[in-house]
Amino acid sequence: MQRKLGNYVCGFPKSMINIPFLVGAQESAAPLAEYTPQAVIMRELNSAFAFSHTDFLWGYYSKVNGSGVPINKLGIDTKKDLASILTIGDGSDENYTFWGSVNSDNMFVFTNKTDTHAETWAEAIAKPSTSIPFFAGAQESFTATNKTVRAVIVRELTSAFEVGLLPAPPGTILNKDYFINKSSSFYTTNVNLPPKAMAGRGPWYDLYSQALHIAANPLPVYTFAYDDALAQDGTLHDDGTKPHLAQITIGNLDGVTIPTPKINSGLYFPYGINFNFPSTLTVLLDGVQIPNYYTASVMAMPLALTVNGKSFKLYVDPVIVEPPYSDAEGIVVQLDGITGSCLCNASL
Repeated sequence: MQRKLGNYVCGFPKSMINIPFLVGAQESAAPLAEYTPQAVIMRELNSAFAFSHTDFLWGYYSKVNGSGVPINKLGIDTKKDLASILTIGDGSDENYTFWGSVNSDNMFVFTNKTDTHAETWAEAIAKPSTSIPFFAGAQESFTATNKTVRAVIVRELTSAFEVGLLPAPPGTILNKDYFINKSSSFYTTNVNLPPKAMAGRGPWYDLYSQALHIAANPLPVYTFAYDDALAQDGTLHDDGTKPHLAQITIGNLDGVTIPTPKINSGLYFPYGINFNFPSTLTVLLDGVQIPNYYTASVMAMPLALTVNGKSFKLYVDPVIVEPPYSDAEGIVVQLDGITGSCLCNASL
């Protein structure tokens, strides 16, 4: 089979680039690969390629010995993320380390029970129908509630896939230290892949992210949802134990109008402010509990809110939560200008 590169046809859904290729003397109409702005998703769309990365991973982790014991088990370390909010067993490392393999039902099952001292906890993950959830770090069976065992497993699993570290050698435990130690192997050929995955096929990692990290070097940037787990994100973080002074110098601002969002006494009327929040939240406005879909007809900024006992001030244009707290990231404010007024939908 000879590939013919060129004749790029753009304008397909998701900005797909169609690369025709030759099978014998006939040109195939099937695309060789799909490229999206978010990720480069290599998908086998013709039987001539005879290799599926995701199918191989599920097969690799389903192998057992003569006694039916899994051979290639993958470990996920969840202790750093969950120990402070979730107590499992006696709190030892083995209770927070989950080992996974694919069972006879084709489910990737992760369990933390390694001996009699550990509390049994299992998470079963179905194989996604495409590689998109691997690159997105979410969707389909990879959907998970934040700050849960499943969420950490999905994060570590997709992070390893993202940079080409899956499949991993038997006994590998995924955590941030592992990714830091393996950073030199990011976006390279994985020696654990079979020969049929080589020979010009692939790459079996996120080529889009690799290109952006190369372009941004030496500065770290976010190109993937969990680049922080891979220790290659651009987040500035001070844990408070060693405070540092950060100085930002801004150039000449003569003639520039500097906004003052907190000085906002404007009233939102006649449409008012609509509140939409899940039933698990108890919301108070100016000290009075309000129901879901409540409309406040005339309100001035800031809004005095209390959500599940946490009180704060909310400015809506732009959105400012004061004092800030971790769960405030779930607040979404949508401003819609209607007949010169403002319709504000505050989703908590």
